[in-house]
Amino acid sequence: MTTQQTQKGEGIYFNMSAEEYFALPYFSRSLAQKVRFSGQEAEYYIKNPTKETPAMELGTALHSLFLEPEKFNATYVKAPSIFDEKFAGKKIIQTVDDLKPYLEQFGLKKSGKKEDMIESVRTYLNPAEVAIWDDVKSNFEREVISLNQKVLSADDFTNLENICDKFNQSDNLHHLLQNGRSEVVIIWKDKATGITCKCRLDYIQPDAVIDVKSFSIKDFNTPLIDQLRKKTIFSYYNLQYAIYAEALESAINAINAGESHVFDDGEQVNINKCGEWLNKFLKNPKKQFVILYVRTSAPYQMQALELRPSEVDGAGENAYFSIALQIWHGSLAKYKYFLKNGQWFGEDQIAVLRDEHAPNIMWQQSIED
Repeated sequence: MTTQQTQKGEGIYFNMSAEEYFALPYFSRSLAQKVRFSGQEAEYYIKNPTKETPAMELGTALHSLFLEPEKFNATYVKAPSIFDEKFAGKKIIQTVDDLKPYLEQFGLKKSGKKEDMIESVRTYLNPAEVAIWDDVKSNFEREVISLNQKVLSADDFTNLENICDKFNQSDNLHHLLQNGRSEVVIIWKDKATGITCKCRLDYIQPDAVIDVKSFSIKDFNTPLIDQLRKKTIFSYYNLQYAIYAEALESAINAINAGESHVFDDGEQVNINKCGEWLNKFLKNPKKQFVILYVRTSAPYQMQALELRPSEVDGAGENAYFSIALQIWHGSLAKYKYFLKNGQWFGEDQIAVLRDEHAPNIMWQQSIED
């Protein structure tokens, strides 16, 4: 949430910018997790939005590359490197020591500030043969600022290019990001609390939601698929799944009942005249949910992991789905209490440590008994 907040009605939105989405003052998964952790944490988060770390920035760039390639090409640029092809065969002047032979060759002063020495020798140098690195960096920085671009290191940029090449060559995964729409926003009202909620889906097909997650590896003693299954639960991606499922069901049912709308580029869509793709999407509110895991370093393993609400039709909900719904609804109830009372339920009281909070000790005691 930001100080410049916008308002949008309930519905499904295509082509809403990230800036506009994050400015919406509605309840979200990120806020739910903060509320669950601590009410004070949630208040701080609302007033002080999280800043991206380098790892988060790389993940954001990966999302853009996979989901909005045209936007990626316009937004991201690679930091200049002396190993770039355009500098092949050129002499690179980086240090004062690199400058001195040229200063001596042209009878120029070989002492003083570096920028003054560069200024005195620049006109004598042939740009086709010599590159002054300070000039290269200055020109690059000016262009980045003027075009409002983001800079990736040469290594990160190369990794992303390699990831994209590998993904495009994959027979089993490439279809996940075809025939769909990216960065789809849903706004809906929670029935139990009346609180307006929002979420932003990475990619939707008519019958599926695909979420792209980057990952790195530190433990090579556990099979990759086992690590990703654990990561799904311990990173609370199951919460994301449960929220998306509830949002889709709520929004699609409301749209089909004429109580909500679809918007594209800010304009309301007439669903009676919409195309085959949207008709198919609105036909069934229940979707598959697939996480596409992408490793951001060589050899760039990729793994698709499907989450299901139940193992077979008619069965009860999987624990990871039902528990995620409990977390979501519990956070909403706690937030509603705060909005009504101006304080967080139970956070100013003395907590009690009970037996059930120490299951390992209870287990030990039962063995001894």
